[in-house]
Amino acid sequence: MVITGSGKANLSGLTFVANNNFWTNYISDIEVYVGPDAFNDGNVSIYSGIAGPLSFGIDSSLYELADNVGSGGDLFGILADNGSGINQLVLPLGYSSNSPLNGVSRFSSLTIAQLGLTPGQLTTWSWGSGANADSLRLEVADSASPVPTPAPLLGLGAAFQMARRLRRRLRNIDR
Repeated sequence: MVITGSGKANLSGLTFVANNNFWTNYISDIEVYVGPDAFNDGNVSIYSGIAGPLSFGIDSSLYELADNVGSGGDLFGILADNGSGINQLVLPLGYSSNSPLNGVSRFSSLTIAQLGLTPGQLTTWSWGSGANADSLRLEVADSASPVPTPAPLLGLGAAFQMARRLRRRLRNIDR
């Protein structure tokens, strides 16, 4: 399973909570992060002031069994319930408002179904208002859906060679 995230975050309307140096890419029923490989002790800043659901998916007991098989980019995500019913946004340490964010986490032993998630499921957390309104959206993509791809080059080359031979034969007949 691959979790990707990109975008930017407007920090207006958020309240800084703390800096922390023990965060990693992770998924559970109350939190999801993308970014550097597991157990790298990523340095992050935590913000509150987010409205949205306090959980998604199913109990987190499966998530701890996940084998992280490589990740990268920025470490960021959502802590949907920190034990006190408060949603928090987790961003890279020193993050500047509206700077680009890109991250990816890959897990070899998890599927969407095991997580209790449904393809097409959309979960949104929001903060701020007016021109400073922003949100984080978790959308479950169906990784089993085929992705359209261009014609294979080998097949295209074979078709080109056949057309070339046919053209030569037609030239020889006309002579």
